[in-house]
Amino acid sequence: MPKAFKRKLCRVERMLFCPSCGKRFANETRVLQHMNQPSTTCASWINELSQAYWHNSYYSYAPTWSHTQTTAQYQPYLDHDIIPEDDNAHGGFVVDEDFAYNPDDGQQEDVPGLVIDAHPSTPSIYPGGTTFMDQFFADQYADFRRENLYYPFASRIDWQLASWLLRSHLSMAAIDDFLSLELIKQLPISFRSAKELRRHAEMLPSGPRWKSHTLRPEVPTKHKVAIYYRDPIECLQSLLSHPLFAPHISFVPRKVWTSAAWVVRVYEDWLSGDHAWNLQIPDGASLLGIVLSSDKTNISVMSGNRMAHPLLLSLANIDSDIRSKGSLHAHILLVLLPVTSFIHKTTRVRSLLSDRLVHETLDFMLKPLKVAAAVGIMMSDPISNLRYCFTPLVAYIADTPEQCLVAGVSPKASPVSIATYKDFRDADPHPQRTATKTLEEIERACTEANPNNFEEFLKVCRCLFLNGVHMPFWHNWALCDPLIFLPPEVLHMFHRLFWDHDLQWCILVVGPEELDYQLSLIQMPVGYCSFAEGVLKLKQVTGHDHRAMQRYIIGAIAGAVPVKFLTAVATLLNFCYLAQMPCFDDNTLHRVEAVLRAFHANKIAIITAGEGSEEEDGDEEDGHEPDAEALHILHYYSPILTVIDYFKMAKEVASSAIPDAVLPHRIFVTSTTAFRLATKPSLQTTIDEASEKYGLADLRLAITDYFRCVDRTMQATLATDGMQIWFKVRVQQPRYHDRQSLEAPQSLLASPPSPRLPNGRYDFAIISEMDKSDWPSNRLRGHSVVQVCLIFRLLCSDVFLAYVQRLNATIPSSNTFDSTAGMHVLKCAIRNNGTRAGEVIPLCYIRSPAHVIPRFRKEANSRLTAHTSYELSNEFWLNKYWNKEFFYALSLSTIT
Repeated sequence: MPKAFKRKLCRVERMLFCPSCGKRFANETRVLQHMNQPSTTCASWINELSQAYWHNSYYSYAPTWSHTQTTAQYQPYLDHDIIPEDDNAHGGFVVDEDFAYNPDDGQQEDVPGLVIDAHPSTPSIYPGGTTFMDQFFADQYADFRRENLYYPFASRIDWQLASWLLRSHLSMAAIDDFLSLELIKQLPISFRSAKELRRHAEMLPSGPRWKSHTLRPEVPTKHKVAIYYRDPIECLQSLLSHPLFAPHISFVPRKVWTSAAWVVRVYEDWLSGDHAWNLQIPDGASLLGIVLSSDKTNISVMSGNRMAHPLLLSLANIDSDIRSKGSLHAHILLVLLPVTSFIHKTTRVRSLLSDRLVHETLDFMLKPLKVAAAVGIMMSDPISNLRYCFTPLVAYIADTPEQCLVAGVSPKASPVSIATYKDFRDADPHPQRTATKTLEEIERACTEANPNNFEEFLKVCRCLFLNGVHMPFWHNWALCDPLIFLPPEVLHMFHRLFWDHDLQWCILVVGPEELDYQLSLIQMPVGYCSFAEGVLKLKQVTGHDHRAMQRYIIGAIAGAVPVKFLTAVATLLNFCYLAQMPCFDDNTLHRVEAVLRAFHANKIAIITAGEGSEEEDGDEEDGHEPDAEALHILHYYSPILTVIDYFKMAKEVASSAIPDAVLPHRIFVTSTTAFRLATKPSLQTTIDEASEKYGLADLRLAITDYFRCVDRTMQATLATDGMQIWFKVRVQQPRYHDRQSLEAPQSLLASPPSPRLPNGRYDFAIISEMDKSDWPSNRLRGHSVVQVCLIFRLLCSDVFLAYVQRLNATIPSSNTFDSTAGMHVLKCAIRNNGTRAGEVIPLCYIRSPAHVIPRFRKEANSRLTAHTSYELSNEFWLNKYWNKEFFYALSLSTIT
């Protein structure tokens, strides 16, 4: 190798890199300048700042209050969402233009049926705090911003263009090329080059700034160990004073009951659990529950092999539905922990040193939060009150290997109980692994061997099921315990576990080719992941695929596997669905325990099927009883979409707020469901032509029977009258646990045969002929399952109708429910001539979309295809797993 190239290579190796994007720099100063530069993707605070710009008019900029101590009573306006729903939504938040957040507002009405018992020690509030707008107007350019809110930009239009460019991931050269366009030169903007834009961005108010610190381990490393971090107190304060979180943050621990009898307890979030209630802090102090999350990630692709541990900080006081949405920025990147290669000949020692480095970094980084947890700290809340706050660690969200790393235990032991890998299959919970017990075992290991004698210390730790970390970062953190702050994590412990274990059990018993074939025959709901070619050929599988497979697996294997095997898989899947509920009460927790007991009672079928070793690993989450306070901190990111409100739109249309609305109105509601049809129908034809196109020989007879019962005067016009046809309808309904929030609309298709769909596409639905249905409170009682074959309106009528074919006459009944699969068995209603029976009903009879799976039994008929499987099948499973809300509707009354 040439000497010049060697010198260049050494120089490159000495260069530092950004732990976020991997870009190399000459020194730490350059790295910090890059990370604090608002125009880079490594400075995510610019997104939060831009959101706050657009919302600043909704929050009053209040002057400092009088300096007298005030005792804060229980304030529901800090615990619940008091912003009315509106279409003016930004980033997932719904904002009312007439809303101003005022701490003197009256009490908000309690949730109907719930009794709230607030903690007797109410937090005290003090004057003198600062809001986001106080900080916004506190820098050197504050006087300019009082005259021009968008300074250093000339106007809102100027700021909009700058904001788009700063977040567009364009290089500076590309921005210069964009600004040199003749069309852009004509715009009245305040910058004409990328450098000038960057200078403007540097004049904006700063968020928490990046810092650097160099660690010097005793054992040499291949590269310099530099960590880049932000002050955790500054990050916590930025969350606490965030104006958009003001209506979604709580400070008062509480107990929630279903009635005044105080019999059934409800667990909504961390503050409604026993942990927050029982924490011992001074009277008048406020609790700020710290939530940390981390996962090792690759920050370079095909070069450099750079790995890092991003550690994020959040606040358990923020409502869980806000905190769990990544696009709302309720998690702040706190530190990027470098994964360093140590120079040592033994692999297990290098692994030990890496684990210790993680804890050493966390101990250094989180020291300000530890001090605050021990002695408290004064912090400003969103409405400029000062609070005396304590910061216990209440959740550290990570996968199982990282949980073991954080807890200081071996990967072969449970991080929350004393169970080891030989005990994971036990049905009974093992004693809990408390912080005291782990520290006692570490102290015992240190007395038997010197922690700096790595080989000997590892031998001792192996016997005690420790990982060799002798000073875990949490050992001096007051009010925290790994038993409490290590909750289950949905992505790995539910979805990935199902893919790695449950699915593999099913493949082994059913057979890979047969399972792939059955999955290819299932008609997936619109908008849901499909497995047209099965699962064996999938290469890059994500958490989305893991979750999607859970929706169909029970319907695919039912009838093809032994009864006990099916029961074991179904009950474990029931556990995963139940554990993801947004809130729990004592009754639902008993149900969770019941399905776990059912799994353990039937898991012998899995072991005898040859997957005993898999089951031992897969059952790790059952090593201790499910805890209400852990289950409701479950953490799984999903993309955030602003859900359109058809109920509100229908109300506006019905009240003539939209004068040009097409009649009859294409959007309308019932007591349970909202419907949306396209303004222009998909097809306009006659009854006979529609009967031929859709293959519905009894369509005219069904329409005649309908009007004979409803309006006899219409029968004379049916001979020549035309009809409008829609190929789909959008259906929306409230969520099961919170009737004030809405599910995303779901499409129901009724498409005629076409070259792409030789047999058409006809979806399924739940219907009720009662005007005021009790769906979903009473499950399927009084309801029916139908296949929607045609959506239409006669030109002589304003009523939207649907031609449907029923499945089963009465639900529920003793012969329509399979207790093993936990699903209803549906049969097509057949006429005497062997054809399926159809009828016409008002479209508004539909209560909910449904999903069914053909009942394949032992093996699927080899003549079936994806286009004919539903046409040629007469028996179906009512698939309750296709949607969590549908699962709750069918399962919470009785778990089978």
